Amino acid sequence: MLAIWWWLAFAPQPSKPIDVSPQVTPSPLANIPLLSPLDRELLHRALAGDFQLMARLIMDWEVDAQLLIDQGKSVKRLSREELLRSQSLSRQLKQADTSQRFLPQTYVAASILLALVGPQQIVALPKGLRLQKQLYPPELTNAIPLDTDRYNAEKLYLAQPDIAFVSGRYSHPSTLQALKNQGIKIAAIESLVGSLQDIKKTIAFIGENAGRSEHAELLNLFIDAAFAAIDNRYQAKNPDVLYLSYFEQFYLPSPDTIACELLTRQGVSLPMKLSYAPLEREILQILDPKIVLISTSENAAIPSLHHLKAVQEGRLYFLDDDVQQTPTQYVVLAYFDLVDALARAQL
Repeated sequence: MLAIWWWLAFAPQPSKPIDVSPQVTPSPLANIPLLSPLDRELLHRALAGDFQLMARLIMDWEVDAQLLIDQGKSVKRLSREELLRSQSLSRQLKQADTSQRFLPQTYVAASILLALVGPQQIVALPKGLRLQKQLYPPELTNAIPLDTDRYNAEKLYLAQPDIAFVSGRYSHPSTLQALKNQGIKIAAIESLVGSLQDIKKTIAFIGENAGRSEHAELLNLFIDAAFAAIDNRYQAKNPDVLYLSYFEQFYLPSPDTIACELLTRQGVSLPMKLSYAPLEREILQILDPKIVLISTSENAAIPSLHHLKAVQEGRLYFLDDDVQQTPTQYVVLAYFDLVDALARAQL
């Protein structure tokens, strides 16, 4: 009899594809009395390179912060100098200069360049980036017909890019040498992007080499302001949360990842001694948190987690892994989705 009960508890359950698209119902972060709406689509549009929208949202969030201070609440905000700098930058940004053309070999470089310069200045995109349509809409990526793969090597040469943005750690040496032989300037991103600070440094580096330093500076100020605005709207209180990544098996995020940094910002602590190994169903049941967040791909087949209290009580939330793992300016969307899920669970 004991064996039968054990089997019922832990026998494999059917897997099924899940929907990880953003929630269609209004976010709890969007409609807070007296505060401006915090709209995910507006955040996305700004992060994609709408610099005037960035400046407007930064000013809206400053007014929100003042209102919260009047209510006696502690807030996060840009300094006065940063606020004035953001507004000054937005008024003096020049139109894109089409004289330079860029070849981004990495997703990080391509994502940032798509925000800083016009698509006509980008000669190709890394293969596979076009599949992330939730971040890079086809109407934008279709304006850049080439992919940076070996089959397009001759076309890329004929496109005559001025600068190639590569990874100083994993770009193939023969590829780098071929670019140098063609007289293309190499801008190597040396560090692995593993933190919010790394992302901002990379944005500044690409902006400087692309002749878009001021655009990059405003984008970085917007990232800081957006994180502060999200924090001012919600801060988890002693959250009993389990955040899992799923790719064939469940994993906890390792300590040196952006996901872990975002969780820490919300006060979510994880059992890090388990973060390097797959989590079996028995371990999940022992942990049995009140809230479960799963970062996974759009068409993943997730094993049943019916044995967890969080699932039984409707506090299981799926997050888009492409967004959660992005080491680019879209980390703002990753944080918004994470905090939105926490706020929904709290409700």
